[in-house]
Amino acid sequence: MKPPSLKLLFFMKIFGLSLFGCKTSNVINHGSEVAGPFEITWDVTGSRSGAWYNNGGDPNAKQYTSFFNINYKGSPLKVSPDEEGRDDFWQVFILKDAKQPALIAGKHSMYLITEENDAANVTPLHLQDGDFATYQWLDGDASAQQPGEKKNVYLGDDSASSRYLSGGRYLMVNSRVVLDVETLAIYPFDLITYEVLQTLESYHAGISFVVQLSPDKTQMVFIGNRDNPTNRMLYQYALVVVDYKKNTAYAVPFDRTEKRFFSIWDATPAWLNTYFEWKTDDAGQERIQPVVFDRLPYWQGRWSYSEETGEATDYKLQPVDTSMLAPFLDFIRHEITVINETREEVDTYESTSDKVAGQLVTVTMETAQDKLYVYLNPVEQSINLGSANISLVQTLGKRFDEEMQKGKFQEYFGKYE
Repeated sequence: MKPPSLKLLFFMKIFGLSLFGCKTSNVINHGSEVAGPFEITWDVTGSRSGAWYNNGGDPNAKQYTSFFNINYKGSPLKVSPDEEGRDDFWQVFILKDAKQPALIAGKHSMYLITEENDAANVTPLHLQDGDFATYQWLDGDASAQQPGEKKNVYLGDDSASSRYLSGGRYLMVNSRVVLDVETLAIYPFDLITYEVLQTLESYHAGISFVVQLSPDKTQMVFIGNRDNPTNRMLYQYALVVVDYKKNTAYAVPFDRTEKRFFSIWDATPAWLNTYFEWKTDDAGQERIQPVVFDRLPYWQGRWSYSEETGEATDYKLQPVDTSMLAPFLDFIRHEITVINETREEVDTYESTSDKVAGQLVTVTMETAQDKLYVYLNPVEQSINLGSANISLVQTLGKRFDEEMQKGKFQEYFGKYE
C-alpha cells in the first residue's frame, strides 16, 4: 500500500490540482505591456479542470489562468510577496488617464504603483484577505456621469484583455476607497464601522454598489438595508449617501411600495431620477431627497432577462391581489385568439406552516404548439406570464404596461410586505 502522501500526490496529478493554487501547471503563453519605467508581464497556465464532470464528462478538460507580475526598470518589483516569496497578481492595469505612469494591481488587496524620486512607490489602496477585490467607475457613463458596472477581480485567464484601465475619473476600490485617477489622490471612507452604522440608523450598504453620483461628484449613493423590527424575515431599505472627500454619511429611508421598489436591481438611473432629486440646502450642500408626488406613478410590470442574451423573457405583476388574475386573463383573450384554457392548483413555497396553493393557467392559441403560462403565486403576491414564444410575451407585457400607464388595473395592486 502506498503511503497517504503519495496517494494524495497521485490524486492531485490525475486531476490537475495544486497544493498552493499558483503557477504549478504548464505555461502555455506569455505577454507583456510597458508603461514608462514599469513592465507588466504575464504567464498563462493550463491545467486539468477539477470540475471535469461539468465539462461534458471529459476528464481532460482544461482550465486556463493568467498570473501577472511587475518589473521596474527591468527588475522584478516586490509588492506583496506571499509566504513562498511569490508576488503574482490576478489583475494588473495601467491607469490610462493618470498624470504619470501608474498601475493598479491586486488579488484581494489592491495597490497603487507609481514612481517617485526615481524609485518605485507602492501604496496600499485597501488591504484584505478574504473577499475578492472590486472596482467601479463612479462616473463611468460619460453621457450621464453615472456609475459603471461594479467588477470583481477573479482568478482566471484575463490575458487577452487590454492592460489599460479607463472609463472615468473617480474609481472606487473594494468599496472602501475612491481613487482620483487624474491626480492620484486617495480618499478612504467608512461604511461598516459601528459609529457609521449608528449614524445611518443601522442601514448597511457594505456590499452594495454605487447607484448614483451627486452632481458635484463628491457623494456616492448606495442602497442600504436593515432588519425589519416587526419581522426579521423582511428588510427595510434606505439610500445610503457617502461624501467620500469628507468621509461623512447619511441615510434616506424610503417605503418600498411608494417607491415601487422590489429589490436592489430596481435602483436604476431612471428609478432614482423618478423618485429622488438633489437639492441644495441652506448651507449650500447638496443632499438627495424623495420627490413629493401629487399622485404616485402608476404601477408597471417587471421583466426577467436571459443571462445569455440579455433579452426580456418573462413578465411579472407584483405585488398584486389574487383578484388581478381575472382581468389579466380577460386582457390576454382580447389580444389573442384563445382556443383552450386549463387550470390547475400548484404548490407554492411555504412562508408559514400552512400551505398556500397557487394557480397555473395554460392558454392554448391558434397554433397549438404555442402556449402561454399564467402563474398566480399568492404567497409572492405575483402573476407571472411566460412562454416559449418570447416575442409574444414581450408584446403582451408591453401592451399591458401601456394600459396600466393610463391608470387602468391599479386597484389590483397591493403593498410590498
